Amino acid sequence: MQTVSLKNTAYFCGIAFGFLILFAFVFYFERLNSDAGYYFFYAVNSQNFHVEHGRLVLILAETLVVIGTWLHLPLKVLAILYSLTHVLFFGALTWVSLSKFKHQNAAILITLLQFIGLRYSVFTPQFELYYGLSMLVFTLAYIQFLQEKKTTWKLVNYGLVALLFTLIFTSHPMAIYCTFVALLLFFYDKSYRHTWILAIALLLLYIVWKKFAVSDYEKSKFNGFSNALSLNLNNIFNSSFIFKCIRFLFTYYWDCFIIFILGLTTFLLHRKYKKAILYLLAIKGALLIIWLMFPPDTMGRYIEQVYFPFVFLTCLWLFEEVISLRLLGVLATLIIYKSIAITNAGKELQKRSEQMAYFVSKAQSKTGAKFFVTEKDMGADLYAKGNWSYGFETLFYASMNAQKNVSITKDEDLQYNANFKKLKPSDFLYRPFEIMQYQQLNKRYFNLDTGLYQPLLEIK
Repeated sequence: MQTVSLKNTAYFCGIAFGFLILFAFVFYFERLNSDAGYYFFYAVNSQNFHVEHGRLVLILAETLVVIGTWLHLPLKVLAILYSLTHVLFFGALTWVSLSKFKHQNAAILITLLQFIGLRYSVFTPQFELYYGLSMLVFTLAYIQFLQEKKTTWKLVNYGLVALLFTLIFTSHPMAIYCTFVALLLFFYDKSYRHTWILAIALLLLYIVWKKFAVSDYEKSKFNGFSNALSLNLNNIFNSSFIFKCIRFLFTYYWDCFIIFILGLTTFLLHRKYKKAILYLLAIKGALLIIWLMFPPDTMGRYIEQVYFPFVFLTCLWLFEEVISLRLLGVLATLIIYKSIAITNAGKELQKRSEQMAYFVSKAQSKTGAKFFVTEKDMGADLYAKGNWSYGFETLFYASMNAQKNVSITKDEDLQYNANFKKLKPSDFLYRPFEIMQYQQLNKRYFNLDTGLYQPLLEIK
């Protein structure tokens, strides 16, 4: 069996990230969708980092944008920097893993996590697990690098590993689950006891912290899981429910299924039976948690994010096993296929951007700065894709491409919670559940005229 050389790995990772950089340039505006645009707005508007629920890893996604606001760069340049950040950060992790740690497996795994199991989430790339789990792979490689040097860990090493674990743990509770699965798979002998002590100590600190500093959003999620556990537990043992779940996985995650079969077969052929059992149980555990909260139905951006721990765990065996040229060829084929699927999804979203451009042009020719559109105006498909971020995305587009700033929202956003009754001429409907006052807007980037919301097109 011919194993992969460092040079081949570098080519594999370099070509993959070359595509991602080009993709980030072409679809920079489409990557401001929903949550990504939400954080982008706050980072630009405040010219500072915006973190919610203690998810500190998001600071890394906002660094270039915040620095750019300090330099007074135009909004369009900031948007491109933001899109590139979601590539450059992971590229940097891959490069250090390969050039400094000489850990080919980590570099390949981080690269793979940019594609496998993804299609829609790459257009909302600032999601915590996307950052946290790739950082976990990097951290594992760093720990092995320190171990292989056969030198006593210095205080600075403990500090760096503790910082990395802190960023991972605070990214999302499922990242903690994935961390301890990885430690059990790869760091089970006594030589890694310092890693276990550090990880367990930080977990205890995390639990204490969340006991006193949990946000309302996180509280609702924990309560939601408790409720789902009592309501849906019986479904897990229902044959029709199980069949529905398996069909969902085969439909949307066939790429993960291929990697899973390869991983399980590899463990069994190498007689690593304990690892095979742990691998199976870890994946089943993750799916159980996901299915209790989100019984399989339709696929979308948020659901992809929910399933990302499952994607990570199916690929995790690649961190340790010898990677042959044949296996690398299979992974390259999967990446090529996923690249095409992701690009096609981007083209679908570009239709939304084209309609948005038309609406913004129309709004700029009218008196006023705040408008709304109906489902008839947009068409059912694009109306559904508009989601809750349409109001600030149109503001972004207008600010990037024309002198007059306008914001266009959907009529259902005005109807939500009777917003149309609450909005004053000096208010801006940032999103359906958040009204902002004009004085809260950073006039360097967002400068709306006062006035009430009015229909953009003639209501028939």
